[in-house]
Amino acid sequence: MHMSESQQALLKHWSEYHLHKGGLPSRNEFSLRTLGKHVTHIAILDVKPNPLDFEYRLIGTSVVDHLYKDYTGERLSMIPGKGPESRLWSFMRQTYEDGQPHYFEVPYVGPKLGHESVYTLYLPLASDHHRTDKIMIVPHYSSRTAVIHVGLQVLH
Repeated sequence: MHMSESQQALLKHWSEYHLHKGGLPSRNEFSLRTLGKHVTHIAILDVKPNPLDFEYRLIGTSVVDHLYKDYTGERLSMIPGKGPESRLWSFMRQTYEDGQPHYFEVPYVGPKLGHESVYTLYLPLASDHHRTDKIMIVPHYSSRTAVIHVGLQVLH
């Protein structure tokens, strides 16, 4: 598997917390000091459970650069192509329901030319360390010439 530097660093931090303290890390375990230069490469979405929806809370500048606009404050259900029938929604739902990190590839759809795929790391976060209430996503945008091997093994 080949992940971006940001994906590797954030998965390592998530896994170390999970391994040493048990449960899910909260958003507070990812301080600005921890995130450092990686903060521009993440988005954090709040989980809205009833009915299920996901709301963009924070979107790093590198992520916004690959979107049609800054979706901060918007819910996936209200964004065309990102609602309950989308692959993004199904990946978010799976991460929410099983509380495990995931790494998925989807075709890139956005304003930047030359990108073919988006490889995204999904990290569940929980304020109470048990029930997922936020999901951090860490996308990596792949050009046509990049070779990426997909797979994920989490430390237990």
